[in-house]
Amino acid sequence: MRLTKHIPNILTLMRVPLAFLFVFAYFRQAASDSRILALGVFTLSSLTDILDGFLARRLGCISSFGKLADPFADKLTQCTVLVCLSADNVVPIWLTAVYLIKEITLVVSSVLLVRKGNTVVCSNVFGKASTVLFYVVISSALAFTRFARTSTVFLVLCIIMALSSEIAMLSYFLKYKNQLSRMVSKTDK
Repeated sequence: MRLTKHIPNILTLMRVPLAFLFVFAYFRQAASDSRILALGVFTLSSLTDILDGFLARRLGCISSFGKLADPFADKLTQCTVLVCLSADNVVPIWLTAVYLIKEITLVVSSVLLVRKGNTVVCSNVFGKASTVLFYVVISSALAFTRFARTSTVFLVLCIIMALSSEIAMLSYFLKYKNQLSRMVSKTDK
C-alpha cells in the first residue's frame, strides 16, 4: 500500500518526458493538417494532470513535493506546446510570449515564497479554469491545425485564453502580495 501514496507524484513526473515526447510527435507530422500523434501525447499529459490532483486529494497524499512538481510539470508542458505551435505558425507568437512571461513570473515568485517565506503556492479556481481553457483551445489547434491558422474564431479563443491566464496570475499575486511585499522590504534594508 505504500506505493499508492506515490501514484500522484509518479503521474506528475510522467508529464516531464511527455513534454519532450510531444515535441517529437508534433514535428514528426509536420506536413499534416492534423497532429493526431501530438494530440494523443497532449491528451495523455492532460489526463495525468487531472488524475494526479484527483488521486492526491482522494488518497490523502498531498505532499510538498507534489505541490511544487505539479505546477512545474504543467508549466513545462504548456510552454513546450506553445513554443511548438508558435514555431509552426499555428498560434500567434504573442500568445506564447504572454504565457512565458506569466510562467517565469509565477515560478520566480513561487520560489521566493518557498525559500524565504516557507509558503507553497496552491492552485485556485482561476488557475484551474485557465488550465482547462488552455487544454480545450490547444486540443482544438492540434486536431484542426488548418482552422487554427486561418480562423478569426480561433484568434478570439487565443485572446480569451491569454486573458484568463493573466487573470489567474493576478489572482495569485493578490493572494500572496503581502508575503511578497514583506520579502521585498526585507531585502531593501
